[in-house]
Amino acid sequence: MKVNAVDENNGNLKVNVAYDTDGAVFKNNYKPEIPKEENFGNLKISKNVLNLTDSIKNKEYSFKISLTKDNKPLAGEYNAQSNNGLTQVVKNGATLTIKNNEVLTIEKLPENVDVKIEEILPKGFELNSNSVTQTKIIKDKTSELKLVNEYKPIGSFNFKGTKKLLGEDISKYKFTFTVVKDGELIQKAYNNEDGEILFKDITLGLEDIGKTYEYEIFESNDRQKDIKYDNKIYKVKVEIKDDGEGNITGVVNTDDIIFTNAHQQLVVTGLNSSMIVMVSLLGLIVVAYVLKKRKSVEE
Repeated sequence: MKVNAVDENNGNLKVNVAYDTDGAVFKNNYKPEIPKEENFGNLKISKNVLNLTDSIKNKEYSFKISLTKDNKPLAGEYNAQSNNGLTQVVKNGATLTIKNNEVLTIEKLPENVDVKIEEILPKGFELNSNSVTQTKIIKDKTSELKLVNEYKPIGSFNFKGTKKLLGEDISKYKFTFTVVKDGELIQKAYNNEDGEILFKDITLGLEDIGKTYEYEIFESNDRQKDIKYDNKIYKVKVEIKDDGEGNITGVVNTDDIIFTNAHQQLVVTGLNSSMIVMVSLLGLIVVAYVLKKRKSVEE
């Protein structure tokens, strides 16, 4: 296209437009962008539990996974294949489950994806410092995350007992009770004014779980005046268990622990009643004998 302008010397311009034979044609050159080839990497997530007990050996643990790239949530779904043969669907924000010694493998995650995991810790568990909870996906590599837990159960138990005193008010007296295990003194306990024996709590730890202990409980003879002591010895078995949620308990297998003392005045009074009867009978016999003798003498 050509444009020609001629001045007509009268204040006007005469414009002539001449087109090419094919008319007014506009041409654009399009150069499509060749997409970059996307690279991928893999991810492994493993689980290890320290201080394993029978109550938690089959326990399932949950964690949340975050998948982002360039600070934006990663779209799409992926499969997490477990070494136990099961498969879980993975996407940004998903909650997954894992057991002790299990490994989850997620293949073909885009390169440079940032991965973070956050465990939903159950009661009684702590996240160990050897855990690795965030990584980045690297081309043709397998990145690894680790969840290492420590099971830290705690607990205690105590014995229940009653002290009785015949012939006197128990509130006036304090008696001593001894708890022994394997010949070793565990504690001394005392009764309150209501006769309840106040045993202290016995603390339990991880090393006690699954064991059965035998305790001996008896009253110590501290030689209080006018007291006849109960000499019973209770042999008590205690089974130690945990509930898998951080709680250890001692199951006490025994009948009620009851120690009964007697005040000596009660015992003496009881004996005097019998003696009075016997003495009275003997007195009557003696009197009858004397009267009989005197009568025979008089005759």
